[in-house]
Amino acid sequence: MTAPLKTRDDGKLFAVAGTSRFGKTGWVKQQTKDAARLLIWDIRGEYINPDEHGWPGCERVDSIPQLAKRLKETRTGKARIAYFGSVEDFNAWAEMAYMWGMYWPAAIIGEEISDVTNPGKAPPGWGQLIRKGLYYGNYIYAVTQRPVESDKTVWGNASVIHCHACVMDTDADYMARKLGCDPAELMNMEKLHFIERESGSKTLRRGKL
Repeated sequence: MTAPLKTRDDGKLFAVAGTSRFGKTGWVKQQTKDAARLLIWDIRGEYINPDEHGWPGCERVDSIPQLAKRLKETRTGKARIAYFGSVEDFNAWAEMAYMWGMYWPAAIIGEEISDVTNPGKAPPGWGQLIRKGLYYGNYIYAVTQRPVESDKTVWGNASVIHCHACVMDTDADYMARKLGCDPAELMNMEKLHFIERESGSKTLRRGKL
């Protein structure tokens, strides 16, 4: 398939870290709840059902053939799809996400990327998505509990680094270096609080969901 050539605004890559149940997925949901085109790597099923905070839910897709069919049907149209498959499908999912985003800008979420990447270079499909996908206007969210175990390509290419509390001192040290803050602040942060920094800026923004 060849994507249509159009002039588009640059997209953004959000590198999102933090321990479980401290707000990172809630923040990503807040950012993407109104997205008309949304594709999620969601093998924990966190995005499928509506919730009490206004998240509208997503269509569940369980296999790569089914995903290929739905993405072909919605090349430039509206769709909110959560992929609930196997970890072995990650590279195929990423390749399809990249192609879908070439047709028309979308929000694309990779949940818990430490399950499917490692601290080295990003896997091929995922690497292509996070390095080249922004050119087509996509907003990509790479989400992880363990930033130390996630691929370095995400942190090197991030437009925004966004962090909630870290329980492990190794993760706190790693994220403190990326943000330019004290690791103790990350380890003592309350639920729903966060720190973030845009690429090229030394200014930290602190907030709460």
